[in-house]
Amino acid sequence: MSPKKVFITGATGYIGGEVLRRLLHSDDDYEITALVRSAAKGDQIAAKTDSRFHYVIGDLSNVELLTSNVHNSDIVINTADVDHLESAEALVKALLSKETPTVLVHTSGTSVVGVQDSPSRKKVYSDNKDIDVINLLPLEQPHRPVDKLILESFEKHPLVQAAIICPSNIYGRGSGLGNPISQQIPGIIRLALDERQVFTVHDGDYIWSHIHIADLAELYYLVLKGLLNKKDIPQGKNGYYFGSYFFDSDKEPEPTDKPTSIEHTWRQVSEYIARLLEAKNLLDTTDLGLLNDDDVARLHEKYIPFSWGTNSRTRGDNGALIGWKPVHVSDDLFWTSIDEDIDFICSIN
Repeated sequence: MSPKKVFITGATGYIGGEVLRRLLHSDDDYEITALVRSAAKGDQIAAKTDSRFHYVIGDLSNVELLTSNVHNSDIVINTADVDHLESAEALVKALLSKETPTVLVHTSGTSVVGVQDSPSRKKVYSDNKDIDVINLLPLEQPHRPVDKLILESFEKHPLVQAAIICPSNIYGRGSGLGNPISQQIPGIIRLALDERQVFTVHDGDYIWSHIHIADLAELYYLVLKGLLNKKDIPQGKNGYYFGSYFFDSDKEPEPTDKPTSIEHTWRQVSEYIARLLEAKNLLDTTDLGLLNDDDVARLHEKYIPFSWGTNSRTRGDNGALIGWKPVHVSDDLFWTSIDEDIDFICSIN
């Protein structure tokens, strides 16, 4: 049997690099082509993988390049800019024109269900039980315009099987093929180092779920395998997969306005970072700075409100349905990963 041809975007990034590593370490036969922005980036990854993949040079605005590679692939994995509507439209158009079976695994994020209102702190979204609610989310929600475009398009095309993976807050050191650290918590660290003070958005008592990068890559792999093998797994409009941990159904605690062992508040994270940076004499004050809406706008960080100033409590129940068994579900591991992020960021500053 000839190898399955994979086209992956974002392979030099945190998620894409880990997904690429998982594919290369599988027993399956894949012929992988990665979209990279420069030969230097492509050569860097090639050197780490014994050149077990090809790369093409371009970016998400190169519609012709995207189209030709989609047409030549059996599998498309998009882990690049998940809100880039132009490239999403190009991917959809190319996929809808194909006459051969193709699998699409697109990346979104659980910010899609993020809300700031205090009463919502008790709301926990399941990618299975709440799928009807998720599919009715307004386009104003982060990621939703691209998500809706993709899922509704492939409801009409029997040869394309599509699913969307929505990571929650990702933590842990990546494999090294791409960017080795995440964005949300390192973003707090970098801002703190620049300002010599740690911040939260408003009171910071917003609750988020989290997931280790290696467990997330395993979820991508299992979703991909399920779609390739044409298993009866959630896909299309039912194909949201939250990259979030979950409880056994009989052990799910009743939601309160406090985080469970598989969640955190951004205030907790900021207070933890403050203690660590104080010990390194990298702060002028250990008092948390509270960012209001004007402060957020001044920082020119489009997604700060959705990263640190919303509740996004989610459960990856669809992953559990397809046999996903996370192995890094440890509260201690989550917190020690912040120590590692600080050490890494300080080492490169």
